[in-house]
Amino acid sequence: MMMSLTAIYTSLLCYLLVLPWTQSQETGPSLKTGSKTETSTLGGSVFLECQVLNPGNYSVSWYFLEHNVRISDNLDVLIASRRFSVEQPQYAGVRSDGNHTVYFSLNIFHLKSSDQGTYYCKVEGMDDKMIYDLVITDAKRPTPPVSVPIANHTDCCIKEKVSAGCLPICDRSNMDPGFNPSLCSGDVVKLIKCGTDGRNHVSCCRRRQVPVNCLELCSSSSPTIGPDQFICDQYDAQINGCFNEGQVTLPSPPREVTAAPTTNGVIVDWLSPEENSDLVTGYRVAYRSVKRTSLTFQTTEVLTVDSRSKLVRVPVGGRYQVYVTAISPHGASQPSPVIEVYAGPDPDVNSTQNVNIRECCKKHHVLFECEDNFCNTRGFRALENLNIHYCQTDLPNIFHCIAGGQDHAGCCRTRGFPEQCIPLCSGQMISFNETLLACLVQLQTVEECLQEGFTVLPAAPQNVRVESIGTNSAVLEWEQAYAGTSPVDRYIVQYRIRTPTGLVPYQEIITQGTFAILSPLRPDTVYDATITSEHGRMSSPPSPTLIFQTYPEELFITSSPADNSSDIIPAHPDMEDILFTT
Repeated sequence: MMMSLTAIYTSLLCYLLVLPWTQSQETGPSLKTGSKTETSTLGGSVFLECQVLNPGNYSVSWYFLEHNVRISDNLDVLIASRRFSVEQPQYAGVRSDGNHTVYFSLNIFHLKSSDQGTYYCKVEGMDDKMIYDLVITDAKRPTPPVSVPIANHTDCCIKEKVSAGCLPICDRSNMDPGFNPSLCSGDVVKLIKCGTDGRNHVSCCRRRQVPVNCLELCSSSSPTIGPDQFICDQYDAQINGCFNEGQVTLPSPPREVTAAPTTNGVIVDWLSPEENSDLVTGYRVAYRSVKRTSLTFQTTEVLTVDSRSKLVRVPVGGRYQVYVTAISPHGASQPSPVIEVYAGPDPDVNSTQNVNIRECCKKHHVLFECEDNFCNTRGFRALENLNIHYCQTDLPNIFHCIAGGQDHAGCCRTRGFPEQCIPLCSGQMISFNETLLACLVQLQTVEECLQEGFTVLPAAPQNVRVESIGTNSAVLEWEQAYAGTSPVDRYIVQYRIRTPTGLVPYQEIITQGTFAILSPLRPDTVYDATITSEHGRMSSPPSPTLIFQTYPEELFITSSPADNSSDIIPAHPDMEDILFTT
């Protein structure tokens, strides 16, 4: 029988194991082991118990296998969410035999579909685990594919520079049954990396009854070598079946992860996975301080699938490591490559933005008392605490100025801001009633999105105008737009013939300057145009729509050499009435 890829891996681990595996049960802590299934419903809660005898100074942790996430370190929760907590119930204490029993019980509230899966508790440095399979009965469970192709990892193996003599391992169809795996001991880490193929296959492996202590082969690029690896040979068919299945059910890692500093943390930005991006239901962002790399990564909650950016609030003045994981109903990708970012704010961001907001408020004739209280980057927070009725008539202009001409609605939706409050994120006023008052108590969310936007979101071009018009051309001009304190990278000018149906496709010009020549145009034709600024991969809202009309050909008169009159006569005496914005 042909030896499978997983069997090769586990055999190689046996060859690499030089020292005997020992673990003293006579000293240190011990954990009550077992495996249970817990059920709950969407929106419900669950209580998972972990009992440890004599924990001493050892760390006790909870893990979520499906997303390869460490949830807690003793009582410290590592997921930035109030839905998770670890508690020590009052009934823990000293037993009659003198041993000290401590409970580390995991509580999960307001359950979501993405919470389904396998959780386990363990004492760090020990193999014993208390395992729970959480089933949410009213959540949709993914259906395994009916048939999948056999995975061929040859391309990955060549990229990872696996030895030529070991390449047959990467494709079972070309592997000699008599192949000696000990010849490839130097390639074992590369082979395992290619086998998992940037995906976390734990969900599938659990469904196929692979033991928990073999699951590192389903998810990790460098599994721990231990005694349990010797029994994992028995499950190579199941594990390899999951490697094959993952090719069509799991996303690859997010791409082009970048990070930029803000005044209160870092903005993490990414692109969707290259493979199976249509299966992605969310993302997790993980981060930790470079100064304390011994610490486990902290993670965000599962972000929505529409997320492509996340503000991570961390102390400024240090370097951080960051990665992003893609989540699907069947499991998760492997983490993206880890990047580092210095969380040092641009000292001019807030001061510059405050000046811009104050100038905007002055331009809109906001009352001085209202300008003084609200026209700054902290203006939304001030609205929570002050009596705003005095400034009621100025609120639309205040909201517009604080937003800085940027649309932060996407960020607000990602953070769960109520839909009826979303217009505030774009600088638009909503009715002054109970709805507004309900929104005011959550304005910290808007402020966070504004801080994020001041750094990375470009403002829309302002003062867009038609500088000149001819028979077959027009020149548009506008003022320089900024992303934070930096000029934007480019502008996208879109224009088209204006029709009652609006079905004529736009033509597009990309420019780095603050003007654009539209040519060729049709004579005596009405056009509309909008301009969007771009910075990096971020876009501003479009400018107001500019509508203009070109001149008819028959009304252009060329002067004689002796005539010093103008070469161009306007088509209409009231042409100014045709130039306007919407």
